[in-house]
Amino acid sequence: ALQGTVLCRPGQAVKRGQVLISGYTDCGIYIRAAQAKGEVYAETLRTVKTITPAFRLVRRETGGQKRALSLILGKKRIKLWKDSGILQGSCDRMDRRYELTLPGGFQLPVCLAVDTCSVWETARNTLPEDGVRGHLQTFSRDYLRSAMIAGSILNASETMTRQKNAYVFSGRYSCLESIGVTVREQTGETNEQGS
Repeated sequence: ALQGTVLCRPGQAVKRGQVLISGYTDCGIYIRAAQAKGEVYAETLRTVKTITPAFRLVRRETGGQKRALSLILGKKRIKLWKDSGILQGSCDRMDRRYELTLPGGFQLPVCLAVDTCSVWETARNTLPEDGVRGHLQTFSRDYLRSAMIAGSILNASETMTRQKNAYVFSGRYSCLESIGVTVREQTGETNEQGS
């Protein structure tokens, strides 16, 4: 404590909301009121549980390509053969337009649109357990550090299990962290006449 009266001893268990450093100091004849100042660190126990899918979808090209040609006149599109137009299915679409330009740079509202689609399919790729463990461990520890005002992780007990189509990562962490929060203390009489 830098200023005020300490209301607990080092190593003592405390509850959430308990006042640890009071701004009131008993000087015998009078009670001095000031803003309490200090740093409070405690050993805390935190648990984290994260879940991630055990597989991911990977895109694989099948080698097939489809091409569609159409003529665009202003805002109208004219298909040049039966399969022209929007292609269906899972594909990457490449759209190229060849505009008609007269000598001198005058551009007409006419162009040839060539749409090329490369067809692909998706396949399930199972994620390796070691890689998933490393990523979830890093995520859990980064989350804990960001949740603390200040502090560090002392000990960790981590487990990972596979349940159906997911990996479940659980961790119990013993941390040394700052738990001090500023709270305004009430002054005056207990019958709510004071302020």
